[in-house]
Amino acid sequence: MIRQILLPVLLAGALALVVLLVFILRLRGSGLSTWADVSLIALTMIASFLTLVPLLLLAGMIYGLNYVGRYLPGYARVAQDYFARAARFARQISERVSAPVIAAASVSAAARRALGQAHERDAKQ
Repeated sequence: MIRQILLPVLLAGALALVVLLVFILRLRGSGLSTWADVSLIALTMIASFLTLVPLLLLAGMIYGLNYVGRYLPGYARVAQDYFARAARFARQISERVSAPVIAAASVSAAARRALGQAHERDAKQ
């Protein structure tokens, strides 16, 4: 579980930090004014605070999935059995409800076909 979820998230975070550092180091020698540097720092801080909330939510979800993953398999089987039972019940009810409708439609279609064939025979003669 750790290798599947947490490791990619940490690697993506480390990659983002490396890209940010490379970006900052490239700007240092470009002769920008002091106020441009200050505004860049302020914008970076705002962006980092705005990304902190999704990061905390992601960390909480990872922790929750790890916690639930330990206890879920047994309960998932029980839930799957209940859903299979409900599906069988729904299928039985559906067949009971739809059988008269399908039978009536079948009789109606057979009658229309018989009348249509009789009408065609009369028209040919």
